[in-house]
Amino acid sequence: MESYSLTVVFIIGLIFAFMDAFGIGANDVANSFSTSVASKSLTLKQACVIAIFTEFLGAFLLGSHTAKTIRDGIVDLNKFQGKQDALMIGMMCALIGSSTWVLTASKLGLPVSTTHSIIGATIGIGIAIHGVGVVNWGWANKGVLQIITSWFLSPLVAGIVGAIIYCSVKYLVLKRKTPFKNGLRFIPVYFFITVSIIVFFIVYKGSPGINLTSLGFPIILAITLGIAFIAVLFAIFFYIPWVKRIIINHEDLKFYHIPFIHFIGERKHLSEKTLESAIPESKIDIVDLKKDNFDSNHTDITVYSIKGNSDKLEKEQSKNEENKGFSKKLGGIFSHGMNQEIADYKNDEYKEMHNAAIKYDDDTEELYSFLQVLTASFASFAHGSNDVANAVGPLTTIYYIWRTGLNPDSSLSIPNWILILCAAAIDLGLITYGYHVMRSLGNKITLLTPTRGFSSELSACLTVLTCSRLSLPVSTTHCITGSTTAIGLCNGNLKSVNWKLLLFCGFSWMLTLPIAGLIAGITFKLLYPIFIHLYITAKNICREIEDNTKEEEEEEEEENRNSTVSINNSNTSTVNIKTTTVVSSTTTTSKTNPNNFSLEMNDNEYIISDSLTKNLPFNISYPDKTGYYLYIKDGETAFDSVLVILYDNAEIKICEISAGDDYKSYSYPKEYMHPLNFKPI
Repeated sequence: MESYSLTVVFIIGLIFAFMDAFGIGANDVANSFSTSVASKSLTLKQACVIAIFTEFLGAFLLGSHTAKTIRDGIVDLNKFQGKQDALMIGMMCALIGSSTWVLTASKLGLPVSTTHSIIGATIGIGIAIHGVGVVNWGWANKGVLQIITSWFLSPLVAGIVGAIIYCSVKYLVLKRKTPFKNGLRFIPVYFFITVSIIVFFIVYKGSPGINLTSLGFPIILAITLGIAFIAVLFAIFFYIPWVKRIIINHEDLKFYHIPFIHFIGERKHLSEKTLESAIPESKIDIVDLKKDNFDSNHTDITVYSIKGNSDKLEKEQSKNEENKGFSKKLGGIFSHGMNQEIADYKNDEYKEMHNAAIKYDDDTEELYSFLQVLTASFASFAHGSNDVANAVGPLTTIYYIWRTGLNPDSSLSIPNWILILCAAAIDLGLITYGYHVMRSLGNKITLLTPTRGFSSELSACLTVLTCSRLSLPVSTTHCITGSTTAIGLCNGNLKSVNWKLLLFCGFSWMLTLPIAGLIAGITFKLLYPIFIHLYITAKNICREIEDNTKEEEEEEEEENRNSTVSINNSNTSTVNIKTTTVVSSTTTTSKTNPNNFSLEMNDNEYIISDSLTKNLPFNISYPDKTGYYLYIKDGETAFDSVLVILYDNAEIKICEISAGDDYKSYSYPKEYMHPLNFKPI
């Protein structure tokens, strides 16, 4: 079967690859920024804007330009040799299964591993085609046992690391008598640690496109420490002066002022700026009632309306309503996702849990907002370069088979347009659908502050880095969940953690493999026969049209043939071909042959005879007995040809030919096996 002709499979695969990448953005990217948004270090809009650039650039610039045909070797690719059609349709169904589950989990606010989702879908496809034996169920080569282990290993390791990082901040800074001063002293240290981990994360896991591991460990270590030292200088000479002016002087400064902080004069205080925008409404005389004689010793106080006068408010409100309606008409679906409440969403329902958490000095907490945003941004950058392969890999396989019709190798070159498409889908998934998972991993699990969020994200980066180098299977999603939970337990109160939600999260992790696999496997079983039937039907129609157009030429050619051989038309012979070899080796069907030939098959042996020659045996072996679509055409290599029978000088010759030299690879279900077409020659 020429799988490259299945354009409809490529189109459907393209659609569901986009949906799978959309789900990655809604789930995986959302959990990367959930702690930053929940702790109010970033607004949802700010997180979306940052992620749009970090995810896209990470996927396109630093992403690997090769993709594994079957992710992580969970299914033996050799089993698909010669079955391009099955592999192509299978990858399409894998994308359907993975995207369906990830989008469903995202809607329910359940953080799941998108990597495990596509692996589960691939397992389902492998079982549907070859049975359970094709799946690597063991530990070696990243088998299923490793994935099951990761359900427990990822959150446990990340939780331990997260608790260590947070407790260091807690006891070195937050619980000291002067937490803010201590925070300023230790902030360069945490800059050094954070940047060191980030650089290692980018080099070893998140940047297959630049492959810096080839430089060698000593050089990489030197580069990492050098960049970390620069980060320390940045913290001392730029960040600390900037954050002091904001927290101590209450100046109105933004993130982009940091590099120019020494060139920026004193800014207006936030309180002054707020009062300037207010409108004085009236003056009230406050009388000093302490004076017994009620002297006129009193003070004039001007009362300001921060909201401004009513006319101005009405105009602004009317304008906002108009803009809101306009945005709905143009792109309400985009603004809807970015305008959702995350940090304070349903806080009343979780008030008791939040009250059980210990709260520390707000100014000190704010010191770590920048580090938290920095960690989330680089984690997103690395995520884009690494996990985009979950959607890119299957689509690249489909595209390769559709374009070439050949069996793919274990890894394939990724076209730039596929990287751009999937990177854009990831961004779109975050800004339109990511708020569901952000709410769950935000303040629903435990109360999050900048120090807690920073510790959670940094521990997730460090855990993924370390375990990846040790070839231990971990998931970023599981790591974020585990570290957030452990940091919540550092409050010393079990009530500070939402155990019910964690139970649902753990349950969703265990459901990921079987549900994605079931959806993909069932979809394959339903769609594969339909696509094969449509393909054969379309192919037969094309052949019929071709035969009709060449009918006159064939008749004329027949008349000009060598007439030295006399053919006795009174004899009747049959063409016998076994059409149910998968069931029985003796069941045959027959078709009357208008010529003097008979073709019989007995166990893989063809015997051809006519009235002028003796039987000539010709053996053919097949890799399996699912049935083959046989087509015979005189003299030339035919589309899907298996045998060509030539009649020359009263002698029958048999030539074994093929389309593309691998005709044996194209197998069909027995219900689609056609009788042998025997054409006169």
